[in-house]
Amino acid sequence: IRPIQDVPAGKLCPAVRHTASATVFVEIEGRGAHASRPHLGINAIDVSCAVIEGVQAIWLDPKMSWSSKATQIHADAGATNTVPDKARITFDVRAQTNDLMDALLKRMEEVVNGIAAAFGAKGKLIRNSLCPSCWYDDDFTAEVADAIRETAGEENLAHDCGGGGEDFHFFKKERPHIRAAYFGVGAGCTPGLHARNMTFDETQLDMGVRVLTAAALKHVGCGTERCFQNAARRAEDRSCAGGNAHNRVKIFFRQSCEVELCHLDHAGKLAGGNGDINIRYTGCVFVVTVDLEFLRDARHDGNRNDVVRIDAFSF
Repeated sequence: IRPIQDVPAGKLCPAVRHTASATVFVEIEGRGAHASRPHLGINAIDVSCAVIEGVQAIWLDPKMSWSSKATQIHADAGATNTVPDKARITFDVRAQTNDLMDALLKRMEEVVNGIAAAFGAKGKLIRNSLCPSCWYDDDFTAEVADAIRETAGEENLAHDCGGGGEDFHFFKKERPHIRAAYFGVGAGCTPGLHARNMTFDETQLDMGVRVLTAAALKHVGCGTERCFQNAARRAEDRSCAGGNAHNRVKIFFRQSCEVELCHLDHAGKLAGGNGDINIRYTGCVFVVTVDLEFLRDARHDGNRNDVVRIDAFSF
């Protein structure tokens, strides 16, 4: 779901344009001293303040979006009359693309090292965590937009919205061949995501289920249903399912798709697959939660199109 700042209640957007996001720590090492003789020390807080201002002065391509803001600073020498020798700054860093994130982090490291050296201190930038930016397939996003039109109507198709960070995009980064799309549901979420007092209209969630189902059925619904139905019927007619059980083809369902439960159950019994098919019913969708193995060599007129493999399908 998306907050009201992104998508109005009752509407859906075909793509949530997440940015790359990172948590970065900066460690400053100065020199401690008594507060009555500050000239003998190097105040890690002074260095930290200069580093924060220096990071804010970084400029990148103005046609793109980025931000780097300090969210925490810690420095405590244990007494109120002591110049602290160590400090630690936490930065939340965002960038429109992965390349822009790399450029921003490189500039931040240069700023940290340069400013720390100017004070006679030491600075170190530590990359703690990083989520890549979104990377969608345009044709797949167009299919999602079509599914929104079909299930919710043209008037409820919203423009793409921005977003925070999302670890879903590691799928695409690690396996670029996977087709990816990610849509947003306007459910009146207020005041915003991650807020302790966040509320939203649960009745709007069904829109997302319908869109996901419609998009999934374009790839695995009707064709897979026919595959199970035809194969099950012919395997039953020719009574050859058990004898060829060793020659099976694995069909993976890593996410949900709507199918006819009776065909899956029938096929599983013919294949002798007790427990192989684990299906639950939720929100008008049958969800296959484990790998499904089904006969290929049952002397039916199947071909390579009978075999479906889905590495990832998520929204």
